[in-house]
Amino acid sequence: MILETERLIVRPWRADDRDAFVAMARDPEVMRFVHGGTPYSETEIEEFLARQARQQSDLGVCMGAMVEKSSGRVVGVAGIQPLGTTGDLEIGWWVARDCWGRGYATEAGAAAMRHIFGTLGRSRVVAIIDPGNDASVRVANRIGMRYDRRATGAELGHRKPEIVVDVYTRARIEEFEAGQHATFTKTFTEDDVERFIAITGDTNPLHVDEAFASQTRFGGRVLHGMLTASLFSTMVGMFIPGTGAIYRSQTLTFLRPVHLGETVTAHFVIRSVDRVKHRLTIDSWIENAAGERVVEGTCEAGLLM
Repeated sequence: MILETERLIVRPWRADDRDAFVAMARDPEVMRFVHGGTPYSETEIEEFLARQARQQSDLGVCMGAMVEKSSGRVVGVAGIQPLGTTGDLEIGWWVARDCWGRGYATEAGAAAMRHIFGTLGRSRVVAIIDPGNDASVRVANRIGMRYDRRATGAELGHRKPEIVVDVYTRARIEEFEAGQHATFTKTFTEDDVERFIAITGDTNPLHVDEAFASQTRFGGRVLHGMLTASLFSTMVGMFIPGTGAIYRSQTLTFLRPVHLGETVTAHFVIRSVDRVKHRLTIDSWIENAAGERVVEGTCEAGLLM
């Protein structure tokens, strides 16, 4: 896992980062809301670094080194890790004391959230914050997280069952609003038609035989309707909602033919957002170069929970 922002890189730990980590882990002020105000012991330092290396290897995420681009210095800890046995992914941050007030925690936390939503396709992000840690609460609020509940480590299946923390969450569904619009443009080629036929076995002469098709009211070969409509799958999987989407339903009305070699553009506009069920209702259509609709319908898409 590597996260990059304007000023920071968050990456897995290296052997030469150890001194910087030890300096933070033994600073009582930095540890005040991380480790109960108690500096890490040598054993705990080794356990932390080993755990992060294991999580990076097994899961592709970790609480990594927060590196300041301008200096190359490790200025904190940030990243992603599983939250106990909840099934959620947790984001977190600590910053070296001499770098407090620079906005690094907010910058790194937002990058970790984007990674969970955009790259990992998860629908929810969680952070746990010690009661009284007002600075971290402000960071969580800045990146759109909201208080959910107070919980014990035992309730979360945490490795430290005795801890008491406040749970903050953000759902990816909150990224979407009615009226959001996305488009995708595609020119269909002979190769596209051949691959569609190989998959479906649909060799209707209207799509493959120019001599036959030219005698019909279409005046030549037309694309399979479902090949044109397949752009809606691209829209769901890559644009709205994008990574982590579940295609729930799609209505289709075919309005005009699309000929081989034509360029068409698919449009998605969010009609409504169900934040409880994590679903979007989307007005969907495909138009030709003249701006005429060739296919239209309504899509319902959800997000992986």
